[in-house]
Amino acid sequence: MITASSPRRSARARKAKKYTDDAFEALGMNTSMPSFFTTPPSDWNRNVDAEDDEYSANPGPPERELGEEEDGEELSDVDDMDLEDPGTPGTPPSEDNAMPARRRRRVGLALQKRKSQPRNVSNQHFRGVVEPVHYRSKEDRVKYHFGSGEQEILSLVQSRDRWVEQPTMPIKSVDGLGRGGMCESYSRKDEVKWLEARKGWEWYYEKKGKTRFTTAQQVEHLSFDEGRHYLPTSAKKRHSFLMGPNGRQNIFSLNTGDSMKLDDAWTGSRGSRRGWITYLGGRISCMDWAPNQNSESQYLAVAITGPENQPPSQRPAANERDARKAPGFRSLAPKKASIQIWQFSANGGESIPEAERGRPALEKLPKLRWVGGTEWGSVNRLSWCPMPREDRGQEQGKVSLGLLGTIWGDGKVRVLDVDLDNRWGEETEYLKFNGAAFEAYPPDSLCTCLTWLSSTDLAVGCANGFVAIWNIAPLSQAKDGTSIKVNHHPWFYHMIHPTYILAISSAYPGQPHLIATSSMDGFNRLTDLRAPFQDTVSSLRTRIGTPVLAFHDATQSFATTDEVNFVRLYPVRRFFSACSIASASSNLLSIACSTTHASMMAASSGGAVLVTNPTRKILQPRKAQFQQVWFIHEWTRNKGGLSRFNEGFKIEPAELLNSQVGDQTSGSVGIISATIYDEEIGVNLVTWNPNVICGGWATAAMGSGLLRVEDIAL
Repeated sequence: MITASSPRRSARARKAKKYTDDAFEALGMNTSMPSFFTTPPSDWNRNVDAEDDEYSANPGPPERELGEEEDGEELSDVDDMDLEDPGTPGTPPSEDNAMPARRRRRVGLALQKRKSQPRNVSNQHFRGVVEPVHYRSKEDRVKYHFGSGEQEILSLVQSRDRWVEQPTMPIKSVDGLGRGGMCESYSRKDEVKWLEARKGWEWYYEKKGKTRFTTAQQVEHLSFDEGRHYLPTSAKKRHSFLMGPNGRQNIFSLNTGDSMKLDDAWTGSRGSRRGWITYLGGRISCMDWAPNQNSESQYLAVAITGPENQPPSQRPAANERDARKAPGFRSLAPKKASIQIWQFSANGGESIPEAERGRPALEKLPKLRWVGGTEWGSVNRLSWCPMPREDRGQEQGKVSLGLLGTIWGDGKVRVLDVDLDNRWGEETEYLKFNGAAFEAYPPDSLCTCLTWLSSTDLAVGCANGFVAIWNIAPLSQAKDGTSIKVNHHPWFYHMIHPTYILAISSAYPGQPHLIATSSMDGFNRLTDLRAPFQDTVSSLRTRIGTPVLAFHDATQSFATTDEVNFVRLYPVRRFFSACSIASASSNLLSIACSTTHASMMAASSGGAVLVTNPTRKILQPRKAQFQQVWFIHEWTRNKGGLSRFNEGFKIEPAELLNSQVGDQTSGSVGIISATIYDEEIGVNLVTWNPNVICGGWATAAMGSGLLRVEDIAL
């Protein structure tokens, strides 16, 4: 008699199914291989050092032999579980998870039975490198994570000695033991830095590259009345927000383009804030700090999406042919847009103490310094060329900010040479670009993201899954001084993903020949440009594609996120597995890494900005990993839209366990819920200042139109 509480079991023995990805084996053809392909390594059963537990996970159960009996529903329950992949570091769910006790016992018995069965060595697969579960010592971990070269070990030791003791926020000053402080990347030798700064820019200075860019850009100056038409139209001219110590917050209001000191909200309290907050009147779609600016003036380029912009599905296409394509794969009709450059001031000079140099000069409010208007559509991406440049003096009356790579609504990539004219003084300089010195687009596709590889090479991800790399130095030039309107052919055009590429990042400055890409197919892929057909590896697949991707130089890893809101690191030498370093309570929208220190920022759709130091997790896995909330931004529709900043959070241990098992109290066991936040709540972008003198400046752009710039270095 079968009762209702008894588990259903199969009364007959049946053979287990065997799955294969070998086409020859499926056809019944001989697939025998030499013994050296099927023989396991000699150290297969060696003991694993307990110190490596942070890097390893329990290996998955072996497949059953044909003809082996399975015990009915017990093993099918195990197959249906959403177990973590063996290559991903993690910890099994705790005892208080949502799985019923009876089911846990059945699953435990099934797993115990599987582990007791002998391994089927002939069906094992090897990656060609030692798996993390086989690391026996710290030396193995360093060797397989960073390498065994002299420069690799030297940069690792220097980064460890300087930054490993910082739990979250960067430290500006260096102590007596050489710990803390800001410096340039350790991953490059001094000779390489000199070659990049000197030889890498000969095409620009000695070979008239600067002259070609200046003449081919076709720039015209505009008056204020003419230039303001290229600024986004704000439906809300004034924005109010709450800020200050907990329990004593006050309401402040800013008009579009106005700024205030953060310290004004903390008057009379023990705490203080070194920075500013500005209301830009619209959602910031992209921003980046100008590099190679070691003076008292720092420049931030931003692109703002105004409320008048329609979603891509409702915008008109550029031509009739593109109108038949999906919104994400078609170029849009021309419209007015602009790039804004804001100037921020830092303390400097002989009279300023060493500890205060590079701190924000709070008595000087940010000002809109430069506006570049175009009719190429909205600005989708922008990135300054980060390569160092030797100081060869500025042109009389001008400040050179460098080369700015951009992607526009028409799907083309353009490079602009940006100079600021000091003759305008305190007034804003308005320009209109009628043409660009470098303009290109992939065949029958659109540009979606970009990254710099060198001072001449620009890598671009495309909507068709290809990556194109252009050399911008050998520009063709017509007799009249303007660039010839042709599509420059990329020297590299290779299919990396089968579909839309969301993000691309190079491993500069450590290994600029490596590029990582993220796609809508859910995979992150690392490719070596020296041999792209052979040297390529993909990560574990996530359920959704992520547009968040950044390179962390101190750990030689790429930082990204996943569907459970973890910040994960993919080391370049172990890209097939990930290491979790931080967690958020909502979807992550942006990650920022710096080359001047080891701290990392992550912004979420819930308005929280996290700061952590992944170096501790990579180099000292047995120590606790910490994270700290910089601030939380909240927004409500009441009073026409009101924001609030909550800050002053303590350091807390990072929760690196997957706790999304459902709500046990409401009966929705096994149902994972996610909160959908208003667009104005989220922090869309975060970035660090790349200049050593101001390396602790953190920047966050809110969906409400507020921009916060603060020196958070201790």
